[in-house]
Parts: sequence; C-alpha cells; structure tokens
Amino acid sequence: MAESAGMGTGGLFVTEEMRRILAQPGRLSEKVGGKQVREMFVANSLHLNPTLFDEFALACFLGFYEKVVQMVEEHRTPVLTGTETPYQYGYATLVVLGAQRIQEGPPGSRLHVETLKYLLSHGVPGEVEDIMGWTALDHATMNHHARLDLVRLLLENGVNVDHRDRFGCAAISAPMVLKVLPSIEFLMELGASFDIVDADGYDLSKEYISLGPEVTAIVMKWLRKRRGEEDAPLTSKKCDNCGASDGVKLLECAACHLVRYCTKDCQRQHWKTHKTKCRPYAPSNTVTLKPRYQNNTSMISIADLKRSAAGIPFSPTDLHPPIDTSNLEKPKSIVIKVQVPVVSCGNRDAMQIYTRKRDFMCQVTKVDNAGSYEKVEKVVRQKGVQGLKAYFSAELRSKNELVVKVDEVLAEQPF
Repeated sequence: MAESAGMGTGGLFVTEEMRRILAQPGRLSEKVGGKQVREMFVANSLHLNPTLFDEFALACFLGFYEKVVQMVEEHRTPVLTGTETPYQYGYATLVVLGAQRIQEGPPGSRLHVETLKYLLSHGVPGEVEDIMGWTALDHATMNHHARLDLVRLLLENGVNVDHRDRFGCAAISAPMVLKVLPSIEFLMELGASFDIVDADGYDLSKEYISLGPEVTAIVMKWLRKRRGEEDAPLTSKKCDNCGASDGVKLLECAACHLVRYCTKDCQRQHWKTHKTKCRPYAPSNTVTLKPRYQNNTSMISIADLKRSAAGIPFSPTDLHPPIDTSNLEKPKSIVIKVQVPVVSCGNRDAMQIYTRKRDFMCQVTKVDNAGSYEKVEKVVRQKGVQGLKAYFSAELRSKNELVVKVDEVLAEQPF
C-alpha cells in the first residue's frame, strides 16, 4: 500500500472485516473474500464527503487549478507521492473522482484536466494504488461516468494500461462486465491486453462473448485490427469515403448495401475504389426465405439479464413500430441478426431473425424453407459468432419474401 498522507478521512472508513480480507497476501479471489470486500468498498464509498478532505485533497478533488499550483509552488502540500483518506487515494485519483462527481462549483473550480496535467508534471505518480489496488486509470474507466480525456493524460504520462489490481483484473475488466462501451473502445484502441485472467480464473479472452453483443462488436473489431485484417463490412457507422460519422445521415450503395456515404459527391469519388468490390444482390449470392411472424415483444440479452440479477442497471432495447409489410412499394434494405438453434431438432428447427430496432422480427422454419434454411444455417455455423449467430444485409421484398445476402457476413453488430 502507498504511504498515507494527511489526516482527512473524506468521510470514508475501512471496517475490521475489510482490513482482515485485504491483509491477505496475493490476489483476492471470491473464496477468500474478494467479492465481499469489493461490495463493502463500494457501499462505504457512499459516505464520501469532500468537506472532510484536507485542504490540498479538496483542491485536487474540485479541480481548483490555481489553488493546486499555489500550494505546490509554496511547498504547502503533503508528500505528492502519498495518499489521502483511509481508502488511500492518490492525488491523481482524487482529481478523477472529482471530475466524475462535480457538476457545479465555485469560480476557478472544475479545471480537472489542467489540474491533472500539472500534478503529473510535478511529481504526482499516476499509478498510486488505493486499498483495492485500483489506480486513477481504473477509476476513470470503470463506470458510466468515465473520463476518457483524463485517461489519455494518464497514459501519455506512462501509466500502464494493463496494471493489475488486488483481484487480478486490469482497467478493461470492469468496463467489460458493466458494459461501459466508451471505455472498452478507448482501452482497446490504446492497446489494452485482452489476455486477462483474474483471481477466480475468469478469462476475458474466452468470456467476452457472454458479455453481450455490444461488447462483442467492439472487441471483434479491434482484434481484427490487431491481426492486421481488413474491417468486415459495416464495422463502423461512417462514410466509407471521408470517414464522417457524427450526426450524419448515411446513404448506402443501392447495389450491395454494404458501403455508406454522407453525400452523393462522396459516393461518386469512392466509386473507382468500390466498383471492384461491389457485389450486387443476385441469385448466386442470396437466399430467399419465407418468414413467420411473432408478437413484437422485448428481447433482452442473457448478458443483460445477468447484469440485472447482479444489480447492474441496463437499458432495454426500445421497440419501434413494425415495418409495414403489407404495402412495400420497393424492397426494404435492412441489417439482420440470424440466430440458429444451439441444438438441432430436425424439421422443427427455427431461426430467430430481427433488426436492431426490432421493427422486423420473425422466425424462419426449416419446414417452410427446405433447402434455403440449410444454406443460411451453414454460413452461420461456419462464420458466425460461436457458430450460433451472424449478421447479414437483407432485403424485405414482401411480407413473405426475405432475401438474405449470404456471400458476405457483416461485422458483429451491437444488437
């Protein structure tokens, strides 16, 4: 543990049971109280009271840049490598915690980026561990109040993106479990290791698919990049010519539906590149299916059900009005997810097919689609996620005619 500095508690306390568990050497598994001490740490964190910080700790927490500079230059600070409160928060961590919590403050406060940059350049370590082995990087990424601007500063100053805590987890572990998608994206982009096995034997590299489609989509994208592979079709929602993404309504190639553009000018400019790869819908690369429709009910992933059971909040998918299939004037281009049965039941088999908005949901049975069912199933088994689900471009041509483009499996989508 880091050396304690200052007398302020910040309203925090460590119980005797916490001390007993934390006093054990090595990594803390659930068997020796790891889960228990995490829960106690979080529960006691609710008592955080900034008015009980010492002067310098409070200035860091509030992002009082000028006050921090003044105290450092006048040599009125505690040891900058030390910690505050019974939780043993380093000063970089205090800045992060304040940035995540302070919505309003007095004039001169909330300058957390400037404050952290100054502290890191004046001897404050970015990797001071608290009693859980968590550093400023962990706190900045682990929940839905992530501050990725501060994460970048920490990493630019040499903080180890793969630092392990008392439980054997790295910074990417909590965002994966809690579905903090911006943190996962950012950490994967910055090279965070994926071969993380914690004290309980939980292996992120093997278990990430069970954490839901949003997590899977991000991870698979970056694993492909790390292997030097080309992006799969529709990896990102952006213009394939200029890269524009934020708030842009994209047009798609009318022939293949697999590339998108922000303007017709971008489409014209990109045609020379795209025309060699464009494969329009044709009998040779499509399969026509006859859907059976079901009630438009909410579909919650197993990963989110597990999160709910563990008390982790999540937002269920909003249901959109179903596509009106009774009067389609032209084929409706859609991106679909196809899920095949885990275990085949012969002629009773049925695929589940739906869009991200759930405005199209259906079953496709083997009985209704002899031959066609098997063609789509084969692609999913060979190229899909765990051989159970895959994403395709499709055209809904009528209520009873769904045409699936099976020659190109799309990138994993966040649904």
